[in-house]
Amino acid sequence: MACASRDDLAFLSGGELVAHLATTCRRADFEAAARVLAERDRKFAEDEAALKAVLADLDAARAREREIAEARSKLEAALMEADILRKKCEAALDARRLDNAKEMALLLGAATPDTIHRDEPRGEANKGEVNGPDIIGLNGLGCCPAEEGGMLERQEIGEGGEVEHRGGRGGARTERQKVAEEGGMRWRSLSELCAAQDGQGEGSSKKAVEKNRGMSLGYAEKLSYREDLGSVGMPEMFDSPKLLQGKIEELAIMVQKSKHFVVFTGAGISTSSGIPDFRGPKGVWTLQRAGKGVPDASLPFHRAAPTLTHMALVELERVGLLKFVISQNVDSLHLRSGFPREKLAELHGNSFKEICPSCKTEYLRDFEIETIGLKDTPRRCTDKNCGARLKDTVLDWEDALPPEEMNSAEEQCRAADLVLCLGTSLQITPACNMPLMSIKNGGKVAIVNLQATPKDKKASLVIHGLVDKVIAGVMCILNLRIPPYIRIDFIQLLLRHTVKKKCVRWTLRVTSIHGVRAPLSFLQSIEVSFPERPDMKPVVLMEQPFSLQRETSMTSKFFMLLTLNFSDGCGCSSSSIECYVNFQNQKESFVRDRGLVLQELKCTAERQCRAGQQSILERESLPRAETSRHAFVTNVVRYDSEDSEDLKGAEPKGSCMDSSSSNLTKRHMEGPSGYSATPKKLKS
Repeated sequence: MACASRDDLAFLSGGELVAHLATTCRRADFEAAARVLAERDRKFAEDEAALKAVLADLDAARAREREIAEARSKLEAALMEADILRKKCEAALDARRLDNAKEMALLLGAATPDTIHRDEPRGEANKGEVNGPDIIGLNGLGCCPAEEGGMLERQEIGEGGEVEHRGGRGGARTERQKVAEEGGMRWRSLSELCAAQDGQGEGSSKKAVEKNRGMSLGYAEKLSYREDLGSVGMPEMFDSPKLLQGKIEELAIMVQKSKHFVVFTGAGISTSSGIPDFRGPKGVWTLQRAGKGVPDASLPFHRAAPTLTHMALVELERVGLLKFVISQNVDSLHLRSGFPREKLAELHGNSFKEICPSCKTEYLRDFEIETIGLKDTPRRCTDKNCGARLKDTVLDWEDALPPEEMNSAEEQCRAADLVLCLGTSLQITPACNMPLMSIKNGGKVAIVNLQATPKDKKASLVIHGLVDKVIAGVMCILNLRIPPYIRIDFIQLLLRHTVKKKCVRWTLRVTSIHGVRAPLSFLQSIEVSFPERPDMKPVVLMEQPFSLQRETSMTSKFFMLLTLNFSDGCGCSSSSIECYVNFQNQKESFVRDRGLVLQELKCTAERQCRAGQQSILERESLPRAETSRHAFVTNVVRYDSEDSEDLKGAEPKGSCMDSSSSNLTKRHMEGPSGYSATPKKLKS
């Protein structure tokens, strides 16, 4: 057989080439086959190198595309920030122009410091209807201006519905505070509460806003930018005293006759506690739109106390009149007042609450959560079977209402025969439409607010008055007592020691019950002293985390006194804990009934008319460590109506809260201030 040429072998497949070599078995054929295979390997290598080059070029192109996308995204963000800055500058310039116009008008004598009316035609359908601020104050806030002398013009609605203008002092008068001889008890008369609440619902107290408007601003600044905030700075209206008293009596009858009473609350019920609203003449968004700066709050957000209205709602629920509360507020004052969690829907979240997205356990804190917008927080779920990262609960603009809260709120509104809206402008959708669900089923809606709302026409009763004053009148007519607010805070003591020959090195740590890294926001400093041991130097711990390390003899026994100095906003200056230390004897561990301990503390604080009481809740003793948890009464606020000229009768005072009047014995207490842990799994 003739030898096959190289070209002939090149066309053969691998199998044919093997078969040919097997039949011929000639050396020349093997050499030719080897050359063919080498040529094929070379081509394969060249093709592989070319393919790798193409893939490298493709990766480089994709990387360039990503860089371009990132650059485009950064550019868009920069343009958005520039647009926001431009709008802020324009708002500031507009406000400045108004101020300059005012000064120029005063200099030229062409205007007096009253109001500048804006000529704005009204349609026939809008006559006699308040749809927005058609009176613009010279200060550019859409409200009646106040001179430096302090006069502020208000609108008062007479019995016939006419709008009257009268002069009044701008802002609230200074809140009166009395401290009992034992110290720490804060008394609030009804007139002081109403003065502090001047501008409630959503108007605000001048004093309270200037004092604490930074509280709401902190939350507002965390929100994503939104240009359309609705109507802000609308004028406040006040019913005449006679008309107001008649409406209060009518509301009391409606509450008493109702079978399913639901309350819908807004920012206006919290203004008397020092938390500013958003849309009132001095609201946060009103000032922001006018380009006004907002000073820092002198009272921390976490120390704000529930108002008279918050505590009245607690009593109304206790006696069975109030079935449910729907709140748009994020200040946690409803829970802080002791209102049961299972009867509360917080539509927009809670600045002091975290939730586990996995097991749905809620954690109520005594400090403000760092983020908003349902983002991850630094803490994790304490459930051993879970351990998921916790999330904040406060909604941002683009976040939908939580389904569980929204569904329960809608269900309650449909079942209600009376929905009372307190201190809300009823502008934020979809929440603002919930009260109207009761009307479809034959129920009624009543509104208490200082400004007109879009839902006024559909309400059976509209009251233009201070929410605290209206609710105090209703409670008086119903012969119900408004309970005092008693706040309890907690700490954890950890004492560890190690033995070194003849001495003991020990470390004392004072931490939050929410975790070692969580802030103790109610503590300013801790004084550690040793009264029976002059050889042991006392020390003052000024910075958190509070920690002290010492060395003593193994046989040394000593008495240690911890004096806890409370921060601003607390009802007393300090309290103390006595500790007996003996490293040779291990103490007994125990856990006391938390609910009973807290109830006893509250009764004692109310009876003694002061704050500062403390009690130990539990202790765990190990061979080298001892951990204990302590509870402190840090605030006592009582709501008094003795000096009210409009209301008859005085609120009873001095008697200890009956066990039946508190939810403490009915529910397991887990929150930082005695909040209840309910079927919604609220934890500390």
